[in-house]
Amino acid sequence: MLNEIRMHRLKKTIVRLILWAVVLASGYYGLIGLRKGDVLRKQYLNEMHNAPCEFRLDTTVGSHIQVPFHHSFDGLHGCVLCIRLSAVSGKMPELTNASFMQFSLLDGDAVIVEGDNETQCKDVWLEDQASTDLPLAYLWRSSPHIPHKDYILDVKVKKPFGEAVCAELPIVARYNPCVMIMARAYLCNGLGVVLCLLALGVGGWMVGRLIWRRRTKQENS
Repeated sequence: MLNEIRMHRLKKTIVRLILWAVVLASGYYGLIGLRKGDVLRKQYLNEMHNAPCEFRLDTTVGSHIQVPFHHSFDGLHGCVLCIRLSAVSGKMPELTNASFMQFSLLDGDAVIVEGDNETQCKDVWLEDQASTDLPLAYLWRSSPHIPHKDYILDVKVKKPFGEAVCAELPIVARYNPCVMIMARAYLCNGLGVVLCLLALGVGGWMVGRLIWRRRTKQENS
């Protein structure tokens, strides 16, 4: 009989330890999930808002300029040169591509990537400034790993325009981040919330049960 009582108490103790382990593990990994989701969300927003390069280009004459390019993100769907429409004073000519110029990213004298001046940027989604930044051309597509540091953007105008509005064309480089980063952020946040609620629920139940047992003992004694 005594052994049965001891075994019963031992089982209850083991169950309590398992439940407290569930509380601690759920709370710990829930906080990690929330933190990871916040990091991914900030990464996506920072990458979307980041402009590694911005300059004005005279496209009315054959010109050649080099401007600093500060590379700090990979841009999983590429890096795009856009026209800053909000800074254009006048009506822009209709541009289907960037065949009027050639551009490349340089590291010293070495060419890191050759820009694509023929492909239309139809699948570029610039959420925060879709109405003011017009995607013009891919500096690069996909996600080649280019070390994060300072480069030079080399731009040559090969086919000048006659419109006066193109004398100081405002160009900005924008990353095209993958929306799956934000999807992962939501997933991590959702999982984190579920685990934290599990920890609070089980922990609250355990504490409530402990308080109830103590009160019951006091009333019986």
